[in-house]
Amino acid sequence: MEAFRLELSQGLTLYWTKVAARADRHAVAHRLCETVTGRPLRFAESGRPYVPGGPYVSLSHSGALAMCAVSEAVVGVDLERARPVSPRLLTRAKEAGYGGKREFLLWWTAREANCKRLGRGFTWSPLPEPEHCVQGTLEHAGGTYYYSVCW
Repeated sequence: MEAFRLELSQGLTLYWTKVAARADRHAVAHRLCETVTGRPLRFAESGRPYVPGGPYVSLSHSGALAMCAVSEAVVGVDLERARPVSPRLLTRAKEAGYGGKREFLLWWTAREANCKRLGRGFTWSPLPEPEHCVQGTLEHAGGTYYYSVCW
């Protein structure tokens, strides 16, 4: 498995890899985290992945990519391939101060990453803000992907 790496801060690294088949995305994301940490993943009752004894991990997948964040602090990551956005969701994003598809996808990934950081499923309820959140884009196979990492 070829993994790409981006050091976001001391103690936080983001890894991603290509996924050949859509049906394999979830398994590839798990293998990626296990490969880069050198340890097997376990899952809490909530479904949140963890590595016994650390480090903290979070995973995501979308389109033809899988991603894993590895951190010394509790972390959440979300990855989304650029796609059409429903008018209802665009309205939600605009209410939060984001307008347009690109801004929506950055807002959405930040919200998902923060939910994962907190160990919760997605919610529209107010959330405590993360201390740090890094956002970016990746280009792969003619597609644009947006990601957010919160810790």
